[in-house]
Amino acid sequence: MHYEYVINYVTKQINSYIISELENMIGKPIPKVNEIERDTFGMVLDDNKILGLGLYECRLKNLPEPILKLTNLQILDLSWNQLTTLPESFGTLKSLQELDLQDNQLTTLPESFGDLKSLQELELNDNKLKTLPESFYILNNLIYLNIENNPLDESTIERLEELRSRGVSVYY
Repeated sequence: MHYEYVINYVTKQINSYIISELENMIGKPIPKVNEIERDTFGMVLDDNKILGLGLYECRLKNLPEPILKLTNLQILDLSWNQLTTLPESFGTLKSLQELDLQDNQLTTLPESFGDLKSLQELELNDNKLKTLPESFYILNNLIYLNIENNPLDESTIERLEELRSRGVSVYY
C-alpha cells in the first residue's frame, strides 16, 4: 500500500512540473476540463494522470518538449497552431488514441509516427503535407483520417486509397 502511495505522489509531482513547464511556455494557465473536444484548451486528469491535453490556438511554432513526457496521454489537440514539423521523438506518445493537428503548417511527419500503434482518429486537414512517412501506413488501429486541404502527391493519394480499402474512413 505504501508503495502505491509513493508512486501516485511521484506521478502527481511529475505531472505538476510538466504542466507548469507548459503553462510557462504558452503564457497562461491550463484549466482542468471534463473532456477534450474539438477546439479545446485544457487538460483531462484521471487518478493523477494526464489523459487529455488540448492546446488549441496557442500560437505554438514548435512542439513543447514536456508533452513528450506525458506517456499516458490518450487525446491531444494541437489544432490551430503554427507547427511546421514534429520531432522524431513524437512516436513516444504510444498511448495516443486521438490526435488533432489540423490547421497548422506541417510539411512532414516523423517516421516515428508509425509507433503510435493506439492511434484511432487523426485530423491532419489544412496543413502543407505532400507525402506521409512509410511507417504511417502500418497504423493498424486507425479508423478515421481527415487529411483534406493538403497538397498531396499522387502516390500518397494511392496509398490513402489502400487505407480506405482496409476500412479506414479517409477524407482527402
